[in-house]
Amino acid sequence: MIREARTEDFDNIWIFFKDIAQAGETYSYDRNLSKDEAFQIWMTLPIKTFVF
Repeated sequence: MIREARTEDFDNIWIFFKDIAQAGETYSYDRNLSKDEAFQIWMTLPIKTFVF
């Protein structure tokens, strides 16, 4: 089931996103992006994040 992500989903998003950001090969995020900064990007900005 696809649904809009909730705050409690973010720990699972962070597991894979931190590795992607740290690799610096796919996105132009700071390689030292903190979990709080990533939360702001994925969960707070005026966008929607969905999970399956």
